[in-house]
Amino acid sequence: MADSDGGVCVCELEPALGVSQSAVSQALSRLYSAGLVSRRKEGRWRYYAATPRTEAILNTLDETRGESNE
Repeated sequence: MADSDGGVCVCELEPALGVSQSAVSQALSRLYSAGLVSRRKEGRWRYYAATPRTEAILNTLDETRGESNE
């Protein structure tokens, strides 16, 4: 999701994660409430994308992992 250019739909995440659409939707709703993903609606579909806050967290985790692997 962090690398997507316009967000991803729940329908794309469901098979990738191997959990039900309902479970993915509930998790994304919680992430949205926490400010970790943004969402936009197009017709019947909602698309989710990582927020700048999430990208900063992921970058910090990547840096931390890189330091521990050296």
